[in-house]
Amino acid sequence: MTVITFDTLKFVEHLKHSGISEKKAKAISEAFRDAQSEAEIATRKDLRDFEHRVNNKFNLMEYRIMTRLGGLITVVGSLVVLFQKML
Repeated sequence: MTVITFDTLKFVEHLKHSGISEKKAKAISEAFRDAQSEAEIATRKDLRDFEHRVNNKFNLMEYRIMTRLGGLITVVGSLVVLFQKML
């Protein structure tokens, strides 16, 4: 999980300048900090890492499908040749 820094002093000062008492501003700041620390926030790096993992799995699945399809085509082609020789 990514840690996002939060300047509580600046936040409290901003709230105080908007007319909120220092006690209430500190309480709001602490509540916001606690809520933020509990939240699971995805950053751009998290999303890039996830995209990379998904692309790797997709490429592996594509390879497996193509390999199996090639095998199936070989088997079907061999059966067609075998049946033509039998007729």
